[in-house]
Amino acid sequence: MSLQSVAQLAVQFLFSLRYSLNPYNYFLNPMLLLLIIPAAVFLWVFLKREFVKIVEDPEVHRRRKLVQKVMFFSRLVIILLLLIALASPFRESSQVIEGDPVITVLTDTSNSMAALSAWDPAIVERLQNKIDISVQPAGSVETSDIGDAVLNSLGPYQSILLVSDGQVTKGADLGDVALFAQKLNATINLIKLNPKESDVAIAVEGPGKTKADVDTKFSVLIKRSNFESSVPVKVSVDGVEIMNEPTASSVLYFNYSFPVGTHEIIASVNQQDFFPQNNIYYKTVKAVPMPKVIFLTHDTNVPLLQLLRQSFDVEASATFPDFQELDSSYAVITDNMDISDLESHTETLSNYITQGNGMLTIGGGNSLDKTYRATQFETLLPGFVGKAAKKDSDINVVMLIDVSGSTSSSLVNAQGESEKKVDVMKALAADVIRNSLGSTVKVGAIAYSQSASVVSDLSYLNDKKGLIDRISQLIDKQTGGTKTAIGLNSAIGMLANAKGSKNIILLSDGANQDRNYAIESAKLAANKGIKIYSVQVARVSEFSSESTDAENMMAYADITNGIYFGSDGAQRLRVLFGDNDKLPPQDFPSLFVVDDNHFITQNLKVDAKISGYNDVVPKIPARLLMTTTNGEPVLTAWRLGLGRVALWSSDDGSRWSGDTLGEQASEVWSRMGDWVIGEPDRKMAEKVDIPDTRINTPTPVLVKSKGVPRADNIGLYKVDQDTYAGTITPNEIGFQSVLGAEFAVNAPFEYENIGISKELRAIVASTGGKIFEPNDVDGILKFAKANAKRTVISQEGIRYPWVIAALILFLLEIFIRRYLRKE
Repeated sequence: MSLQSVAQLAVQFLFSLRYSLNPYNYFLNPMLLLLIIPAAVFLWVFLKREFVKIVEDPEVHRRRKLVQKVMFFSRLVIILLLLIALASPFRESSQVIEGDPVITVLTDTSNSMAALSAWDPAIVERLQNKIDISVQPAGSVETSDIGDAVLNSLGPYQSILLVSDGQVTKGADLGDVALFAQKLNATINLIKLNPKESDVAIAVEGPGKTKADVDTKFSVLIKRSNFESSVPVKVSVDGVEIMNEPTASSVLYFNYSFPVGTHEIIASVNQQDFFPQNNIYYKTVKAVPMPKVIFLTHDTNVPLLQLLRQSFDVEASATFPDFQELDSSYAVITDNMDISDLESHTETLSNYITQGNGMLTIGGGNSLDKTYRATQFETLLPGFVGKAAKKDSDINVVMLIDVSGSTSSSLVNAQGESEKKVDVMKALAADVIRNSLGSTVKVGAIAYSQSASVVSDLSYLNDKKGLIDRISQLIDKQTGGTKTAIGLNSAIGMLANAKGSKNIILLSDGANQDRNYAIESAKLAANKGIKIYSVQVARVSEFSSESTDAENMMAYADITNGIYFGSDGAQRLRVLFGDNDKLPPQDFPSLFVVDDNHFITQNLKVDAKISGYNDVVPKIPARLLMTTTNGEPVLTAWRLGLGRVALWSSDDGSRWSGDTLGEQASEVWSRMGDWVIGEPDRKMAEKVDIPDTRINTPTPVLVKSKGVPRADNIGLYKVDQDTYAGTITPNEIGFQSVLGAEFAVNAPFEYENIGISKELRAIVASTGGKIFEPNDVDGILKFAKANAKRTVISQEGIRYPWVIAALILFLLEIFIRRYLRKE
């Protein structure tokens, strides 16, 4: 063995020794042990003090001092033993459990299974001769409630064998079921089925409600199963054909401007395939009059006004409107207004916003300056105005890295190469530390799986030596689950006494065995002013806002007003935490989307530079959506009561941000307006809302009416003033009308998501299951027997020995004291 290898082993040993000394590996509440320090001081002062002074014989005085010393040390040890018990010590133990191999086979009986290759039921008879097996149907003709079926069949250490396409249309999500299976140490396995029949499904995505005479974007989704060639797609609006072309693409786009009223969209694919039910899709769009917006400005010729009037009914004014005019509007926009024009109307604006309306405040030479600071109007805004920008020395960041068993699985990178998730996370962590954090930021690092280990304590990045090397030496746990709560609690503890902003950058695939505990930990972080920036590393099929793992990562960020990123989050983290002042000077920095999980910025493409901005620091409950590439906040938003407030800390395009009025960036203004407005028809005195639905599906009906509405076959009941609700269950496909409101009825979901679910393989892998060939009897049998023998790691509390030891020591002290007094 070379000297270099010996040195590497020595370094790894020292790191592992340091990790093993982490108190969180042995105590649930290790901070309680620190109470021994004030306890020792108090005990020493208490025993030294003489409450009654008496004249003693020298020998008696000597014995009394000896008794005091015995009492001090014994009581100190007793207190320490009790504190150890209160700190909840535990030990992890592994136990091998052997059980009888049992398999529950769940066969999906829904119609979508007809398009897949057949599975020979004779395999069950072959298995029954060698193993305990039960077969249960799951789903029905047009309903796939596979998640519910798995939940009803799950038991500790049990193996579920699915014969399904994984397309759940009702009930529990399979991702949530997989998390529950992990807690039970159960596995979900799959019989590999391939598409047998060719099928194409079509659907239309887009808003069900839009503004009249404004271009609205729609997506036509073409889903294929065992079908690769082009298909002819036709789209019509109100009976007029607007698209008729063959395509091999999975999505087509079109824009359309509707007059006021309800309109019909029909998309169809003219193709002979297996399920004709999914070859046509119906959609309704309700176009409402442009919502009224009050634009407060001293310059009614600003170019922004012309841009906004393309999407909104804008009324420009230099003076604050009266109550009637304000009440009829959906939002107020203040453009470069002096604080003297707004401060006296703050209470009126506050009531207006909290009742469900919106406000957009735009900066400029007269706006968002030092005169705004500490005013009542500033309390309405999602940012503090006119304050100095953040200092690097005030920033604390803990890198929290997931090294659990799920991170040992592989994914395919952009170069088509296979990499372990944990290796991607380590590389991402190194990139963030090297390129995304300012040199004077305080940084700590923690690795976690079922326990947490401190990789590096919180200190200035300038003082870190070899931090990236230590992170690169982290090894994923080949087995065991993910306890994110333990990792978050450890990071919260590291940040507890830090001064300045407190942030956790969580690098994980999102898999978690203790989601409820992790959510509570995130709430604890929020209460302590800590933000979580969650960076998810996952496969393309896993990286979806609909997946359970992504929902976990989003939840941690949302609860703490942090930001959820994909694995491309390093650049955005640099804008938030980097040495932006040390970047090359930019006369005109570009706009940069930091948080793309908000209505305003989702899928927003902004190609614009700005030459000026107002100093604004986002408030803790607010969401920072856009900055300059130098890291200066430009767009911040928050909810205030029932209303919404957005803050644009550059100007209206007259001087500083003219690029935002061009074709490449102007959408940001309409997005801001749409968001602060909310529902564009909520102020209508009478309306009927019925969403597009599916055949034989109960569908809500909401009616706003001055009088009591009457409709056949619908029982309406009053839910609020002039508001009534009910339910309708349509039994025909196509367009239908109730109380003058038109809505679309489509075929069941069963026929929309065709083929094998993309997430199914990941769900099977997350529980430690396997995918078997249809006739692999020996493989199924071998796996079931191996799965019956499990090594279970559990935490065992060991409080009582410490309490008993304290009691024994107390009794021993009494004996010694009495003995000394007797002598």
